[in-house]
Amino acid sequence: MYWKASRYIILSGFAQSGTHIDSPKVIDCACGKGRGFPYIIKSLRPSIIVGVDNDKGQLSGATNTYLNRRWFHRIQLIRKDILKLRSKEKFDMFFCCETLEHLEKKSNKKVVEAILNAVKPGGKILISFPINERSIENPEHKQLLTEEEIFDHFGKQCILLGKAYHMTEPTNKKKRDDCSFMVGFEKRKGVVIL
Repeated sequence: MYWKASRYIILSGFAQSGTHIDSPKVIDCACGKGRGFPYIIKSLRPSIIVGVDNDKGQLSGATNTYLNRRWFHRIQLIRKDILKLRSKEKFDMFFCCETLEHLEKKSNKKVVEAILNAVKPGGKILISFPINERSIENPEHKQLLTEEEIFDHFGKQCILLGKAYHMTEPTNKKKRDDCSFMVGFEKRKGVVIL
């Protein structure tokens, strides 16, 4: 099983909490090869998943992997940096799985604004990020986030749906365990982000 699969499963569970949304429009930011798509499709039955990634090779991998799946017509892939995400289209659910740690801490406010602007009032924001100190040893990671920072960023504009910790065991490919924090929020209605 894909190592992030359990994170998508837990986050999808948070997405089903709070206000119910039929056939949601979902965005999966930094979707990579789209390995979370099957879990989102199965648990949430979205009308569309917009997979956003800055890496053309990752998006090509998503196309090659899922092109023959009966649900591929519901996938739209966009090459874009999360910091430049300015969509007029609003989404019911925003997945941000193991992404924020790859961005500079100074860009957190801009990223939070982009996420909040992309989500409809009553929509869900689903985030996971590593919380163990060893995470910063990864040369691709630029920051170590904390629960408090995430609650500070989203707490005033959102209602907490759930939170969880997840530990993955070391494997042949991954020589160490990882611990991630997962959280789901529902954007409050009537919140305007300028």
